[in-house]
Amino acid sequence: MRKKRAAKPVTTSVAASLAHPLPLEWPRYTTQEYYSWMMDRMPKDTIPADWSKHKPHNGAPIFWYQDQSKKCVDCGVEFVFSKEEQKHWFEELTIPIYVEANRCKDCRATVRKAKVAQKLHMEEMEKIVPHPNEAFFRRKT
Repeated sequence: MRKKRAAKPVTTSVAASLAHPLPLEWPRYTTQEYYSWMMDRMPKDTIPADWSKHKPHNGAPIFWYQDQSKKCVDCGVEFVFSKEEQKHWFEELTIPIYVEANRCKDCRATVRKAKVAQKLHMEEMEKIVPHPNEAFFRRKT
């Protein structure tokens, strides 16, 4: 078996020659040269990702956000998961980057409303005084 070589640290002269500023926290398996190379190839109409704001993960880093066409799993409507939404999800809400939107905005709102209604219902159920013979009616296991 061959020995694995240790990664060479990038000197300040190399870092200074790179065209793009480096993110504050970057995965140890991504070198500064690779980051700069990827950022040189960033498509137009995209938003660069800020890795320092991502939730920790073991997946490959996302270098930029771009609009994605999706189909809603509930209603079947085609929708766009916009780059601005992605940035909000992954950097502000810190949702893991491997999560993808699979519902349109209207269906997501419907699911949120159902969850809120269920939570309110459960809070109301906790306030109800149990029947004095409730233990008798429970299934014995």
